[in-house]
Amino acid sequence: MSSLPPIPPDIGRIAGPLLLGYMLNWALQGALFVQVYMYYLAFPRDPLRNKILVYGVLALEFTQTCLLCHGAFHTFATGYGNMLALDEIGLIWLSVPIMSGIVAFIAQVFYAYRIWILSQSWISPSIITFVSLASPPEKPLILSDRGSLTFLDGHESTCEACTGSARRRHCYWSGVETR
Repeated sequence: MSSLPPIPPDIGRIAGPLLLGYMLNWALQGALFVQVYMYYLAFPRDPLRNKILVYGVLALEFTQTCLLCHGAFHTFATGYGNMLALDEIGLIWLSVPIMSGIVAFIAQVFYAYRIWILSQSWISPSIITFVSLASPPEKPLILSDRGSLTFLDGHESTCEACTGSARRRHCYWSGVETR
């Protein structure tokens, strides 16, 4: 049985931002529920496709919050006192960059559609849709081939996602490979 690494004296600086992020996610989820409820009350005659879009985004965001809650429980409850638990990625790779990218894409395409309705021109909506398609959903992602966040410590790299073996490292920044 291996011993756990000691808890450093600046544990608040290490675990605090992660804990605040989990709590902020729940606060924003509550604000989203209030917004959806107000939408339900204010627009009962909205077309079915708009209602499906709103409730679908709510379901995606709620799923994301549940995945983050699972990660928070794993980090701060079952991994209590284990510094290695703070370092694990878990399901964050799916819930933060991928699901947020999908929700952002849906919102941007809907706004492009609304701009097309108001302007009766395809120019602005086409540009908005192209930009939303061209932007990668994994912008804030930092991953390593060992599945931990701090494996990249000590490497001089400004890339957002690194993959590869220990001998040869490939770094990708917004879909562009650098070495």
